[in-house]
Amino acid sequence: MANSGIAMRLQKEIGLLQHEFSHLDSKLDAKLDAKLDARFKDFSDKFKGEIREKLGLSCIHSLSNTLGNYLPVLMEWVKIEARDFGHNSTKVST
Repeated sequence: MANSGIAMRLQKEIGLLQHEFSHLDSKLDAKLDAKLDARFKDFSDKFKGEIREKLGLSCIHSLSNTLGNYLPVLMEWVKIEARDFGHNSTKVST
């Protein structure tokens, strides 16, 4: 009989320990999930920023190259248009 009392107490203690481990496990899972989510969001934000930066610089570089190639032509066109409309303030160089 004394052995059955000890066995019952051990089973009760084991049940309490299992419950505590389960509770700790769920807390650790929640903390780990939150930490992983925060790191993933940080990585995602940095990655998006780098992509936007590279695309922005690429677009600006491309636009400046395009405008650089066509700027003299555009300037001549503006001068011709101004002259044709009677605005003699700009002269066309030949």
